[in-house]
Amino acid sequence: MDTKRVALAAFFALAAWPAPATAGDRLLLVVNRAEDQLSLWKVDGTGLTLDKKLPVGKASRELCLSPDGGRAYVSAQEGNSIAVVDLEARSVVATLAPPELKSPDGCVVSPDGRKLYVVAMGRDSVFVFSTADNTLAKEIPLPLKVPRRIVYTPDRKRLFVGCNQTPEIAILDAATDSVVTSFKVGNEARGGLAFTPDGATFLVGNVEDDTVSWVDMASLAVKKVMGVPISPQRIEVGKDGEFAYVLTRMGTRDAGADARATLFAMPLKQKHDASRTVPLGKAPWGLAMNPEGTLLYASNNGDDNVLVIDAATLKVVNDVKVGKDPNGLALRP
Repeated sequence: MDTKRVALAAFFALAAWPAPATAGDRLLLVVNRAEDQLSLWKVDGTGLTLDKKLPVGKASRELCLSPDGGRAYVSAQEGNSIAVVDLEARSVVATLAPPELKSPDGCVVSPDGRKLYVVAMGRDSVFVFSTADNTLAKEIPLPLKVPRRIVYTPDRKRLFVGCNQTPEIAILDAATDSVVTSFKVGNEARGGLAFTPDGATFLVGNVEDDTVSWVDMASLAVKKVMGVPISPQRIEVGKDGEFAYVLTRMGTRDAGADARATLFAMPLKQKHDASRTVPLGKAPWGLAMNPEGTLLYASNNGDDNVLVIDAATLKVVNDVKVGKDPNGLALRP
């Protein structure tokens, strides 16, 4: 018997199957919109290994995680529903689909894990669910048109909501779940909502303007507007606060026909440097960063892949096919 050949055959047979799941794995979650699936990928250094694929709602695009990393919530825009995923059991355990919910998009879970906030594009509102029993607790009408993204402020007392058609950010009081006020930013202010590590500055990508607004958290006034490559979609801020990484759908205007989507490392403390970019693939959409701040993950709708990027060198260190039409990303630490 050719023992070497048998060993190789056994190796490739095992490699063809997803890696077994174990509690506490670091996972990259990828929403495959065209497949109506959530794919779970085990993270090992710069590597990604398929763990499991789960069915979710029609045209799912965005997702969020519970603070303890135990659950994921996946919004289905055409399914008008939210899939609740138990990440330890690797299974969908519930579906939230109240008849009022229309075109859900971005979401966030409260720091204590008790409430899920989901932005409803088709209702110009935010839906609040109890995570204990998955029931609808409240619908909050917004002074915005086509809301898309929602995030907690660093002090955990407020939530900021960005949208497509109103050049403002709405502020919700987290204690009363009600709208407090809103403040002016740029046009289509949903291209990434992020904060500097010290909590002093709020960053929002203005998709239509190709800019990022820097908002002083004390006054809620825009203190700076920074030009970025075309169509900023996501922002992740480095752990050391030196750079904000801005995912853009297109390249710079002076690139002409050679324009490519880029990830731009926008300086937060130093002089502006437009050269700090790394090319991405076709139609990038999702962006996530590991807790150490050393690696970034960018999904490309058109290439069916996720690029793993070294944050320090801005070099692509891995290119992984992750299924059709990858959209939203989330990293479970």
